[in-house]
Amino acid sequence: MKNAVYIARLGLIIALTLVVQIAGLPQPVTGPLINALLFLTTTVLGLSAGLILGSFTPLAALIRGQLPAVLAPMIPFIILGNAVLVFVFDMTRKMLRRRWTSGPDFWAAVILSAAAKFLLLAASVKWMVPLITGHALPAKLELAMTFPQFLTALSGGLIGYFLIRIWKKAEYKQQ
Repeated sequence: MKNAVYIARLGLIIALTLVVQIAGLPQPVTGPLINALLFLTTTVLGLSAGLILGSFTPLAALIRGQLPAVLAPMIPFIILGNAVLVFVFDMTRKMLRRRWTSGPDFWAAVILSAAAKFLLLAASVKWMVPLITGHALPAKLELAMTFPQFLTALSGGLIGYFLIRIWKKAEYKQQ
């Protein structure tokens, strides 16, 4: 029974994520919403669910056209960035011994995980992609994969905070 509930909840979040991506909203809206769903998924369903969700979102963004084709070499690094985001978030929560994170503990986890994702993406765009492809990305796209990603993750943490609270209240009412 628990497996069925887990799969149903993960399916619901994946469907919601696809709706966000298909809606065609601008990146400054879509990015924070996707990060919020990563924080929500990791909090309510665990690390493995967050990793699953984070692994397919860049591919869906490429297919949908939200991720420019020139950024296709970044897909493995975006997947890794999402994995780092949910992993650092989850580990920080566990170190602080909080399942339903709130207050300063939540924000510490969000800030640390956003910084880790930003650092990984910035290093990838500066060094790894040029090493692999033999050329740097255009400056505008390179910029989009650096500091704005930190802000997107922080914004996602803010939205995620409210989504987690709503989920928590709904789960409490079911008991």
